[in-house]
Amino acid sequence: MLDELNTSLQDGDTEKSLDYQDYPDTAFTQDEQEAIRRFKAKEIEKLNRSRAVLKGIESCGWGVTSYCLAKYLVIATGSAGLMPAVAIVLGINQILNRDLLEFTVNKSPEGWVFTDMDKAIKFLFQTIFGCFILWTAIGDFYTTMQNSHKTYDNIKATVEDFNRLPESDKTIVFMVGALVAGGVVYGIHKSKS
Repeated sequence: MLDELNTSLQDGDTEKSLDYQDYPDTAFTQDEQEAIRRFKAKEIEKLNRSRAVLKGIESCGWGVTSYCLAKYLVIATGSAGLMPAVAIVLGINQILNRDLLEFTVNKSPEGWVFTDMDKAIKFLFQTIFGCFILWTAIGDFYTTMQNSHKTYDNIKATVEDFNRLPESDKTIVFMVGALVAGGVVYGIHKSKS
């Protein structure tokens, strides 16, 4: 039998014996390795769920913040606050869409290869659009502020002109104003009844 083994080795016969181990030699058995793989898969699944929950909490927090800021601007400034409110909502949306920047640049034999560039272009266009709306909102706010100053100056000049009038003219203006206001109130009352 020993002669048969020697001749088979010399002939180049590399057929493996049935007793030879065919799997890599590690400190764990195959059952233990399978248990480790299952454990790792469960832990990765738990981590992914936790990340999803954290992302949801972050999105909720930013959503509430953008809603509150937009509501405050619209209530405090009226229609003039509509554009800044939209700009704030778009800006906060950009904070939430950080994953749009997850593009990669790889060197290949053909040259540089960009993957997921559509996400980067979308992020860029959204940012430009948000900046344009914010710029428009700042321009509208500046125009409103200038108009407010002009209106205040006009009212101030009218009050100063009224104060320069003699007392008899002031009384006449007051009486005419009271009659007009009374007529308006009487007309409204009659039209509703």
